[in-house]
Amino acid sequence: MERIFKKEQFDGMILNPFELTDNELDLQVRSGLLLEALGPEIWVYPNKYRPYLVRYILYLYDKGSELRRYFPDIAERKKVCAELAGFDLTNKTQKDKAEEFYILSHKSSRIAMITFVKYQNNVIYGLYWSNIEHLWKLISDVSKKFTEFSNDKAYLEGQKIKSQMLELAEETLGRIKKHELELFQGDDLAKELTAKTRQGSFPEDVAKLGDVY
Repeated sequence: MERIFKKEQFDGMILNPFELTDNELDLQVRSGLLLEALGPEIWVYPNKYRPYLVRYILYLYDKGSELRRYFPDIAERKKVCAELAGFDLTNKTQKDKAEEFYILSHKSSRIAMITFVKYQNNVIYGLYWSNIEHLWKLISDVSKKFTEFSNDKAYLEGQKIKSQMLELAEETLGRIKKHELELFQGDDLAKELTAKTRQGSFPEDVAKLGDVY
């Protein structure tokens, strides 16, 4: 897969992993640029496939990666990222391991992804969750208010306010969708896993939430 790409195509990324050896990449994770970007949870991942995971996260979630433009379909892009990470997808063992990456089934891979997404988009990450909370408040307020009116004038005024709130909700939703694309690069599963982790839906993550958020 690497033969169809050039190193220069990934120069816009936080770190270009295209020609880095496993040892060079490991050094970046231990003491270089990726130490903070991926967080300590990356070291929980099994040693054998850790370099694969680091490359996979970089290629798929780095906002400077051009792969989203080349491969808009997220399922196809994940396979490309897996091959760029070093997997031979014709090998059943490696294909099975790559499929674990696609769904971030290992807790440490999920936490490392979230840490990386937050690291490179810290402001947007905060705005994203603030907008989600704002949207739910708007929806709650619209559903609770304006159920009873003393007269026709009050009814019309209530409907006007409700319409304005719904317009505001639509604008907020638009911002959320924009932030989602910037943060998760079109990977809806990553978005859902991040939300579940934030909500504490994974009991084993509760102690980690302070570090990630």
